[in-house]
Order: sequence, then C-alpha cells, then structure tokens
Amino acid sequence: MKLPTARELPDYYERIERPMDFKRIQKKLEKYHSIDEMADDVFLLCSNAQEYNVDESVIYQVHPHIHARAHLVIYAGFGVAEKDLGRFARTIP
Repeated sequence: MKLPTARELPDYYERIERPMDFKRIQKKLEKYHSIDEMADDVFLLCSNAQEYNVDESVIYQVHPHIHARAHLVIYAGFGVAEKDLGRFARTIP
C-alpha cells in the first residue's frame, strides 16, 4: 500500500493529518523502539484508509477485520501470546 500523490488525490493531505504507508513503515523498521511503535504505525495506516474512504467502500467495510488480524499477526510474529493481547484479541470477529 503506497500513499497517493497530491496530484492523484488532492484532498488526501488536507484530510489526513499523519499519512502512513508500508514503505514508510519498512524504512522505520530499524528505528522502532518497541513492537507497539510499529503496530501504531500499521494501525494508523488502517485508520487513515478508513477515514478517507466512504462508508460504502470495500476499504472502509473491511477495515475492522484487517485491523484486528493485523494486530494478531504483528504480535504473534514477535512471540506475544494471544491471551496476552488483552482487548485486541477479543475484537476479532
């Protein structure tokens, strides 16, 4: 997922205060101090996509499912048990 250019979506950068994409996350991999910092950027990416897109769009509708599963994948990848994820593990539909 790559950020749109200002030419492609002129209003995107007016509506989204903190743009984020996977390329930026990848560049920051060595700079994160914790799993939570990286997870925050992934969830920011998801939230931005939902905020910008209309309620009827596929991106908006699948956001809660992607968000919940991304949380499990990120933390499972770092050896955090599902039972330790607290409220996030319980949000998976």
